Amino acid sequence: MECGQKKNQLGVIGLVLSNTPNCLTHGFRDSINFIGILTTTAEVVLAIFLLIGFKTSLSGKLSGFLLLIFGVAMTITTGIKAPLDYSVFSAAAAGFGLSLIDEKYLEIDLLFDKKRSN
Repeated sequence: MECGQKKNQLGVIGLVLSNTPNCLTHGFRDSINFIGILTTTAEVVLAIFLLIGFKTSLSGKLSGFLLLIFGVAMTITTGIKAPLDYSVFSAAAAGFGLSLIDEKYLEIDLLFDKKRSN
């Protein structure tokens, strides 16, 4: 991530947290950088897990919740237009939908299940 992109991302996180009551964010206002790194790391790790098929159900649920929280926070701070423009709620629904699929196909979890059954 380039320096300009990181500043832009931290600005968006600051905007999303700007309307949060002070009693809930006491000490958080100084740690926007930490929250940005934490959420970005969670997004990257969950995306990799979903791409390789590792714990797909759990990864889908966690991705859905992360996107839903982000979409609600965007709606509260900037209005409904931004999360709809960026398809945040449809991506959250896709994560939840993926977590409901019982049949496993081309997932790395299948390799671990075969090793355990032998």
